[in-house]
Amino acid sequence: MTISRILGLVSLVIVAAAVVSVVTSWSDDDAASTLSTSEAAEQTPAPAGSTPGVPDESAPLSSSLVGGVADGDALTGSESQTTAAPTRPTRPAFLPARTATIVFTGEITPDDAVQRLARHYAGGGGAARDFVPMFADAASEIVAADLAICHLEWPLSTQPSVGVGPAELASAVGATGWDGCSVASDSTARASEFVRTETASLLADSGVVAAGDGSSAAHDANGIAVAHLAFTVPSLDATAIIAEAGAALDAGAEFVVVSLHWGDEFEAEPTAEQQQLAAALAASGEVDLVVGHHAHVIQPLDRVEGMWVAYGLGNFLTSQSSGCCGISSEDGVILHIEIGDTADGVAVIDIGYTATWVDRVHMKVHPVVSRLADAGLPAWYRAVLRNSWERTDDALLALGADEWAAAPLDQLP
Repeated sequence: MTISRILGLVSLVIVAAAVVSVVTSWSDDDAASTLSTSEAAEQTPAPAGSTPGVPDESAPLSSSLVGGVADGDALTGSESQTTAAPTRPTRPAFLPARTATIVFTGEITPDDAVQRLARHYAGGGGAARDFVPMFADAASEIVAADLAICHLEWPLSTQPSVGVGPAELASAVGATGWDGCSVASDSTARASEFVRTETASLLADSGVVAAGDGSSAAHDANGIAVAHLAFTVPSLDATAIIAEAGAALDAGAEFVVVSLHWGDEFEAEPTAEQQQLAAALAASGEVDLVVGHHAHVIQPLDRVEGMWVAYGLGNFLTSQSSGCCGISSEDGVILHIEIGDTADGVAVIDIGYTATWVDRVHMKVHPVVSRLADAGLPAWYRAVLRNSWERTDDALLALGADEWAAAPLDQLP
């Protein structure tokens, strides 16, 4: 063997050893981070006055806004199992580590008040609706992610009705940058088969893959195969969910996300049933992340046997407010999950969040801290935003997720 070949082999061994060292150096010991919330700003009521039917963006907001301040491919998993399950793909340790960012948002509910403002943004009269301006302030975070997943509380149709949203919302979801959506909800479960099928079709036409109603979705997140499953009542059966997750893994998925429509409406504390189901999914080893909806308020982040659970992401776009549903129904969150190769396979390696708040006068979703950068905001409006941020932070960290390094991506100024 020549000296050059010997030196070449030695170099390969050194490179391989270095990469193995990098890949196997992941640690579960995340540095805990704590967040001390500031006291709520002194609030002064908004000036009295009527709210215009179609508000001017530059006009002062109505006091009614304050509310309570003054106080891909289907992975069905339906094929029959053979005696010997197929071998799941694994990545050799010497390949370079991959990472990807996934963002999740709370509930999108195109109720009558939301649709009225969508008609205004479409130019006034007629049946046309434009939802894109409602998401514009949050769009940059959604577009920047390798994979973005929303939750539609209502199904969609070209012939909307009570509890069924308009087709234009599907195109707005695609234009804003979401790649997939959970459509598993009680409203969708009550809809006709035609409407459920139409919902998936409208989203697909906009480049968005629906998960739920008996189907799951396959996504490529920066080279990582991610399966997204979604379930609602009466399909919240641990055995069935675990079987679907296992089927997705057998089909090639490396990371499995399960969206669950669960819990009690307007209750920030997870129910015993939510906690039991989360524990069963975690114990199975088939599910990597659970993201919840349905409560319409933010519920905590938690780690259950090493699996992250976001019990509820609150409302992303809705007309719900303190008048009907409690002040926390105006709050939402953009959840940022970073996943990547580890010695134990693809796993969550970082978690963060951005607090959002719904301006119900202009029907726009605002990331709270970036909205506070507007120097022209009145003091009472700043107090509303600060209180929303602190409610969100308190709710998400109520079970101690900050001890596992979950933290807001931005702080109050």
